[in-house]
Amino acid sequence: MANNSMTIQSMKNWRAKSLNFTEEYKKDKSCSCCGYSEHPEILQFHHLRDKSFCIAQSGNHPLEMVKKEVKKCVLLCPNCHFLLHYKLRGTL
Repeated sequence: MANNSMTIQSMKNWRAKSLNFTEEYKKDKSCSCCGYSEHPEILQFHHLRDKSFCIAQSGNHPLEMVKKEVKKCVLLCPNCHFLLHYKLRGTL
């Protein structure tokens, strides 16, 4: 039973490291489109190429994978992110 609880704790630590990395990464950053920076914690990762997984679920992936995935992204505020996807769909 100790082995099982050790595995659960290891997974919790792994998830926490990945999630903490993305939150720390956003600090002192701003939206790549409009420059919004008042609350960097709400900035969203937008993939520019080769999306392997959604950064919002980074806790499901090892930290090194998360770091590689973040390099494929720009940070956008929610408004700019929504507007970009709206334009990409060709609805404007």
